[in-house]
Amino acid sequence: MKQIQFICLLAACFLLSVSCIPKDQPERDKTTRPCHQIIYQILTTSPRYKSLTKGLAERIIANGGTSYGLLYEGSPNPKLDSALTYSKTYDYSVHESYPDREPVIARFSFDRKKRQLFEYDTAQDSLIAIAFNKKLLLDLDKACK
Repeated sequence: MKQIQFICLLAACFLLSVSCIPKDQPERDKTTRPCHQIIYQILTTSPRYKSLTKGLAERIIANGGTSYGLLYEGSPNPKLDSALTYSKTYDYSVHESYPDREPVIARFSFDRKKRQLFEYDTAQDSLIAIAFNKKLLLDLDKACK
């Protein structure tokens, strides 16, 4: 039950963060989504993210945890996107949730200029380009003018 409550809370926070647009920002075309929502979709539909998270919640619960989460860490426009900090790229981290800790298990970045999704390799301290649905770049181009 706690896992369902936590997932609902995460979903509510995400919906609030992606739907809040400051009044001083120009109104966006109703048919296009904000850039960060499309980049979120690019990440969560990538084969690497899917393989990383497949069965992850069950393994975490078996180890005494509650679930996992995707944290939106950085953005070129953090005030508009509700990201935690400024970054030249769109940065996300996947973490496991336990009562006493939330270890990060993967970090991802999307570089709009290079039009590429990357996973951060901590052992090599480098970014590795990963596959994603390139068709979503068309939506990204429309939204991020």
